[in-house]
Amino acid sequence: MELSAQAGPGVEKAAEQTVESACHLADLAGPNGWSTVAAEDVLDAIDTLTDALAVLGRNSRRPSPRWRPLPPRRAGAWVSL
Repeated sequence: MELSAQAGPGVEKAAEQTVESACHLADLAGPNGWSTVAAEDVLDAIDTLTDALAVLGRNSRRPSPRWRPLPPRRAGAWVSL
């Protein structure tokens, strides 16, 4: 399945808000601010998004990522994006 040049109504805005929320949450929590409930909620969100993207299939044409992986974090060294 190929990706469309244009997303459905509200999809790009919601995706952008998701990224911003994830970055904000990571900054708030830091390395020691996670509770079991918070971590489970984040994992549920990741599972939901993974399932939503899985319909694209393994061989779909995907755009190049607009990010580059960060080097591994050292304990206590969090980067604000």
